[in-house]
Amino acid sequence: MPLTPERKQYWEDILEKTAGARTKMFAERKVPEDYARHMEFVETSQATLAVPSVGVPVTCYITMPKECKRKCLVYINIHGGGWHGPWCEDDALYCAQIAHEVGCITVDVDYALTPQYTFPVPVEQIYEVARWVTERCESWGVDSEHIVIGGCSSGGNMAAAVSLMAGVRKDVRFCAQILDCASLDKATDPQYKPCGYEYMMPPERGRGFTALYLGEELATPYLPIASPAYATDHMLRSQPRTLIISGGKCSFRFENEEYGARLAAQGVEVTIKRFRNSQHAFNIRMKDEWRESHDIVIRYLKSVCL
Repeated sequence: MPLTPERKQYWEDILEKTAGARTKMFAERKVPEDYARHMEFVETSQATLAVPSVGVPVTCYITMPKECKRKCLVYINIHGGGWHGPWCEDDALYCAQIAHEVGCITVDVDYALTPQYTFPVPVEQIYEVARWVTERCESWGVDSEHIVIGGCSSGGNMAAAVSLMAGVRKDVRFCAQILDCASLDKATDPQYKPCGYEYMMPPERGRGFTALYLGEELATPYLPIASPAYATDHMLRSQPRTLIISGGKCSFRFENEEYGARLAAQGVEVTIKRFRNSQHAFNIRMKDEWRESHDIVIRYLKSVCL
């Protein structure tokens, strides 16, 4: 059920009132020079695609190493931000490092945001990007068998959702997925998740992200494309090899690792790494053990083509 204008405004006000920690983090942090330097070794372009299924075009940013190897992989990156925060420099830097150090092409999706757009618009946009990437592989000199999808937080939610969709629709194939501090269970109230009061955002902020994205129909958060944690075993069997990154100070770590265990039980190759001293979204936001996490992502992506 779509939110009424009054309810939408209520939740927007909640997000604005509880944004202090995020605002402070962006104001205080500095991008390390050696990390920013990855931009010197890549070339970027952008494309805007029509998405007939939802009627909302999507823009994506393509990053290629200046010395791009033929038959390399493509990594589709989905940024976080609770479906509400926009694509930003952090995502461009992350994709530049991956493109440079792996020697691959990255496609960073600038999907439609709440409150203007809601589920399933962003996931359909991302799926259309994946279809477009599949069609572009030959002209890019890329192996269509080596397409990887991944994302952080809400981006991890949608990466997992799109991978599940691919398993059903069969017109896109991923060889791997990377789920980073992914928000996989939108049905359980943030207050009642394990360690829900520890480390993470105020529960009301988490409720606001969910309400603006999914509305307030009680059944919607249980849909696997909204909450991959509720995918059936049959759906999980179709999933590609998976890298799961969790933070020891992120309350999503439990649903991340449970999802990994369920995938493994269905025969999927799963690698799980918990960074015990790291907060939510540390990998993208350059916090805590982010360099170690980046090393794992780089090595994992290189292993995909072996």
